[in-house]
Amino acid sequence: MPSFRYKAVSAGGEMIEGSLEAADRSAVVEQLRDQGHFPLNVETGGGETSILHRDLFGGGRASQRDLTVATRELSTLLQAGLPLDRALRVLIDVAERQSVREMLARVLERVQGGASLADALDGEGRAFPRYYVGMVRAGEAGGTLYDVLSSLADFMERMRALRGTVLSALIYPAILLVVAVLTVAVLFVWVLPEFRPVFAN
Repeated sequence: MPSFRYKAVSAGGEMIEGSLEAADRSAVVEQLRDQGHFPLNVETGGGETSILHRDLFGGGRASQRDLTVATRELSTLLQAGLPLDRALRVLIDVAERQSVREMLARVLERVQGGASLADALDGEGRAFPRYYVGMVRAGEAGGTLYDVLSSLADFMERMRALRGTVLSALIYPAILLVVAVLTVAVLFVWVLPEFRPVFAN
């Protein structure tokens, strides 16, 4: 049975690491959750497979997908009972994308300075849409922050799927348009000149 190394957050909010023997990665995740831990990543001999989406960990700018993943995981950590500042630290610790780490660190700094999460997010300008900040503010006021974050993540995933569907629907007409333009160009540049002597006669 293969051995897996893992990193997780305990019920008390502490970062823990260790190894487990299991049939596969899913079994490791299930064991950790049965023990009351929140798994962050599981590492096999072939490399690390993160429970937090791998797109959160690559290089480059923070994307809409990063925001969706971070929102989902923040909701899960808060629901597991971690205080907000500790949950943000966990996300910072596991994020390898520099832009995501820096953004979350700034948000954490504002929260530790006494700002609400909504105000801390608002300080990031256009990184967080107005509807996002507004819903977080409502969640904080109503004491349902992790529920609101979960709903936001669901909404953003649906919007991303919808954009993908629309884009797919537009690709075929775009290809037809390109083919048509190329066909006309070939006619004018190569085919019609061949008939010019015939027309002249």
